[in-house]
Formats: sequence, structure tokens, C-alpha cells
Amino acid sequence: MYAPVYDWVGRWFMVARKKTILDADILPGQRVLLLGAGTGLDLELLPEDLEIHALDTSGAMLKRLQRRANKLQIPVLSTVGHGYGTPYPGGFFDVVLLHFVLEVVQEPQGMFNEAMRITKPGGKVVLLDFFHPGVQRPPLGKRILSRFLFPWFSGLVWQPEKWFGMESATVLATGPVAWRGLVRMWILQKPVVDGDVLS
Repeated sequence: MYAPVYDWVGRWFMVARKKTILDADILPGQRVLLLGAGTGLDLELLPEDLEIHALDTSGAMLKRLQRRANKLQIPVLSTVGHGYGTPYPGGFFDVVLLHFVLEVVQEPQGMFNEAMRITKPGGKVVLLDFFHPGVQRPPLGKRILSRFLFPWFSGLVWQPEKWFGMESATVLATGPVAWRGLVRMWILQKPVVDGDVLS
């Protein structure tokens, strides 16, 4: 039902998408996942020569994504699935992009954990959403607004710095990117620990 208006809404945030992708410094030959891919608005912004995967719960969204990919002549491996438990093995991707998806799920922590699991040691997880910065409790007005607008803008009160696992990641970049600071990004690098095999 949401697929027909997704592109119209998503176009408001193309500058923010472009900034996070540029700042993530994605390299040719890398394996990239669009987690919560929607209709594939990120495809035209990605560098060339990538192995691109896309996962979304909506088959209708992915049909639109495939039409966009075909028009752009970009090969994409699309999968209908849930972001809490993806079909991918651990350490499979060089980069996992989560653009405007955590705000519309009830348990963003679970999806964030899964993104970290399927990212290679030394790889990157890129978050872009309506986040609240810092660890202090969001103001009452923002909490009320978030409840009123759920699920579309629940991210107004999500605080990535408080999520389990965030403290072990290296923050390569973070900050406001749109809507006077309401839209923020985090580019995280998964740590490399003893015994990890890098490829």
C-alpha cells in the first residue's frame, strides 16, 4: 500500500542519502546490502562495480526496485525478508546501509544487531534516520510527537549511542544531515578482533 508514495516521500531526502554514501567511502568490488531497501532510491547514488544486495519485507517495493535497477542497468540480488533475521551468513557484507528504515520498526535494536552480525570485521554499517542525538532523554514534546506519528517518525526518540553493541564499534562519522538536525547519520566500523579472517 505504501509503495506508490514511497518515491515521492523519499525524494525529499536524496541529498542526505547522497552524503552518507559519499562519506561511507564505498569501494569498487565491495559487497553492499541495502537493508530495508524500499524501491531502491539509493541505487543511482552508489558507485559502480559493486555486488549489490537488497532486502525488504515488501515484495511490491522490491518489484519497483528491480525496475529501477534494470533502467539503470545495475545488477541487484533482491530478497524478500525481515531485517531482524536475514538469510545471510555472518560477516558477509563490506557495507550495510540502513536508510530511513529503523524509524519504522518496533525494535530497531534487533535490526541494528543483525546488521552488525552480517557485516565483515572492519566493514561499515551506515545509519541514516530521524534520530535523537546523545544519551539524555528526549524532551517531552519530541516524545509525544513520536508517539503521535508512529510508526513513520518513531526514530525521533531513538538514541543509537545507547544501543547495545554501539559502544564496541568505531564511529567514523556522525552528525546532522537534513531537516535542521532531525535527520542524522552514523557511519560505524565493525571492530576486528583476534581470530577474525579479513578478506
